[in-house]
Amino acid sequence: MDLRLPDVLASKAMRFPESSYGATTVTLVLVGGRRIPHVVLGGGTDIVKVGGQTITSPDQLGFRIADIRDVLPEVKSHQGCGTGFGTVAISMIVGTLILVIL
Repeated sequence: MDLRLPDVLASKAMRFPESSYGATTVTLVLVGGRRIPHVVLGGGTDIVKVGGQTITSPDQLGFRIADIRDVLPEVKSHQGCGTGFGTVAISMIVGTLILVIL
């Protein structure tokens, strides 16, 4: 059950920011350019989830570890998510400050 990235790519992935405690979410780039998004690496080196599915065996991957050519970080961003959370939060704070001052 070897789900470890090749050493060169594992070293690269270990420099990416964690998406959760001890986990890093990445996109794998395979031979031919196919991309596998939302891959969770445990400890930055071992594939533990792909697209939300827990992986316990290389047979579950749908590709071969040897076909991985690159690993790219997936950085979560709240920009453009459509919630406007930042704007709403700032508006609420400013509104509260105005009420307190008045």
